[in-house]
Amino acid sequence: YALDDTIPFERNRGIDNDIAVIKSGCIKEMWLYGNKISSGMVYECNLAILLGIPVIPKTDATIKQYSELYP
Repeated sequence: YALDDTIPFERNRGIDNDIAVIKSGCIKEMWLYGNKISSGMVYECNLAILLGIPVIPKTDATIKQYSELYP
């Protein structure tokens, strides 16, 4: 079962789950995929950066937008 981003409760649950994983220390770096960086992804990126976790955009779109958000 995948969460549906078009349902606000499920989107928020997904973001909460991501935050818990980021804070848990289980990840060594965060990879960004997709055709844009959403507001939830920006929040997660900021948290990762604050915790010293490298954020690595992987698609042309996320590379471009990441470089604009984090010059």
